[in-house]
Amino acid sequence: VLEGGGVDDTICPVGCADELFDGTLKLREKRLDAEEMLVEEKKTAETLRREAEALKKKLKIIESGLKSAEADLQAFQLEKQAKLNELDVVVTLYLHQIQYVVGGALPADLS
Repeated sequence: VLEGGGVDDTICPVGCADELFDGTLKLREKRLDAEEMLVEEKKTAETLRREAEALKKKLKIIESGLKSAEADLQAFQLEKQAKLNELDVVVTLYLHQIQYVVGGALPADLS
């Protein structure tokens, strides 16, 4: 017993087997090691949770940007197609490619 009324846990108490006391000390050391590892694992888990939350926020921002870009692209494609549809195109054809029949015969004037 120590002066302050505490117990010195490094000295084997009277009537206790040395092997039992040594086993108790080893188990106590293992428990302390396990508690330290648990604290470290909790810190790691908290850090990973924060990183996951930050990545989720970034993902939402990127998905929002992607949707906006896709909408802009769709609008551009529609505008481009509308302008292409307005273009006049000249196509050269041979006479045998023309099927223009009036009354069962080809008209004399094809203009």
